[in-house]
Amino acid sequence: GSMCACSGVMEKLQYASLLSQLQRVKEQSQVINQAMAELATIPYLQDISQQEAEL
Repeated sequence: GSMCACSGVMEKLQYASLLSQLQRVKEQSQVINQAMAELATIPYLQDISQQEAEL
């Protein structure tokens, strides 16, 4: 469920930071874009961000 998707995003972000250390900027931006696209599909995180926006 949501947890699997979320952990996949975390793995991508860790990979992106590794790529930035290797100065592979183009690959890093692709990985980050994929991670953001995955985040957008996780309704749980969308609910949280909406609650924070209301506060």
